Amino acid sequence: MSEPDSNISHLRNLRENARQPVRERARQRRISHINMVAWEKPGRVVKPELLPHMSPILGVSVDEVLGQPNRSSGVPIELGQIFEEATNSSRRQQLQIVEFIEPVIRERTREMATAR
Repeated sequence: MSEPDSNISHLRNLRENARQPVRERARQRRISHINMVAWEKPGRVVKPELLPHMSPILGVSVDEVLGQPNRSSGVPIELGQIFEEATNSSRRQQLQIVEFIEPVIRERTREMATAR
């Protein structure tokens, strides 16, 4: 990732890395886009009680919101978001997703076992 512009806040960089406009991200999480813009102002200190709410809005861990290295499971954010959306799908759609993904995962597991 490139060096962030000093005029752009860390929180804005996180949102932009998630490739979503501020209004779209706010709409998905049912919050005001004005709140998101306020959080993103450089030099703004966010209240600690907002951190657990901000991390899912930005699609990152609380550690990342604070500017710390991510200590999560290592699952890419996009993949995590996809699985989160899949859990909200109908049972039929979930089964279709599993039918598609399961062979890919099994093949990758075999490849990794063979490479060792």
